[in-house]
Amino acid sequence: MKKKSFLSAVALSVFIAQSFAQSVNKGDPSVDWEGIYGHEPYRFYNGVAWAQKKGDEYWGVVDTHGKEITPFKYGSPNYEDSDASDGMISFKLDGKYGYMDMTGKEVIAPQFYYARQFHTGLAPVVNGNKWGVIRKDGSYLIEPKYGDIGLFEYRTAYVSNGDRDGDDYQIGIVDANGDLIVPMIYKAVKPVLGTGYALQDENNRWSVFNHKGVKIIDYGDKIDRFWYDWSSDSYGNIYEKGDGSGSYEGNKCGLLGQDGKILTPAIYDYVVGGADDAPSLAAWIFDAVLHVFNFFFEILFSHLLCLSDFIIGNFTFLFYKAMCRNH
Repeated sequence: MKKKSFLSAVALSVFIAQSFAQSVNKGDPSVDWEGIYGHEPYRFYNGVAWAQKKGDEYWGVVDTHGKEITPFKYGSPNYEDSDASDGMISFKLDGKYGYMDMTGKEVIAPQFYYARQFHTGLAPVVNGNKWGVIRKDGSYLIEPKYGDIGLFEYRTAYVSNGDRDGDDYQIGIVDANGDLIVPMIYKAVKPVLGTGYALQDENNRWSVFNHKGVKIIDYGDKIDRFWYDWSSDSYGNIYEKGDGSGSYEGNKCGLLGQDGKILTPAIYDYVVGGADDAPSLAAWIFDAVLHVFNFFFEILFSHLLCLSDFIIGNFTFLFYKAMCRNH
């Protein structure tokens, strides 16, 4: 009995957590989004979103209940780079970028030509047409010197020099100390799920490096390119292999696991899937347990409904019987 009660309690907790997680990035339906803003803000991220009022050229930040976090005085946000992340939100004011905290307080003055999301306390910014990395206090970890810098989602990021269309374009990986852990000798990079980075060398061969800069997979000539997985904002678990002609037409597709290893050969004309189609063992176990919890919760809920119907029905009968006696 105690085991059943425990499972039911856990199931209820999971159910509530699921419901909260699903609603956290959606606007409150009771808010007149259409009347105030013309439409619901495009995307809530960590409970807030950029919005623009009808007839107003400026932007502000609102929460999911329509509460205005900031005045509407900012320039147009830049899609994902302006999403709230790591407790910070990049903003554009008078043509320059800065950062505010989640309360709307401007904590890093607008001074950059461009600014990306904070992750693990670090954010790539542009100054003087070069990319650098700042900390949350606005100081530089890496002075502006690179042609491009990715996000520090796992305390590492790719860096490049020059124009990606140029002959001298090279890519490497830096860590959270600003040190190169993979030398800048590669010509293309794709973040692969949570595993690390796939880097392409001058011979068009792909390899995967983990977040310590260690090569963990060498694909050789088995992969020509990766498909972008919109569900995980990374280059996910679908890859292509061609006939060696350099043309993508007629390429065949295959599937990778979350660890980057090849699960199926490239023999398919098309593969529908994302990160969830090649789950890790831990993710599979969690999903299975979650289904079990939901199953027990549904049973518990149905029993509670039956019990409530029984109590209400008997109470009504007894009340009616008592009334009849009084009369």
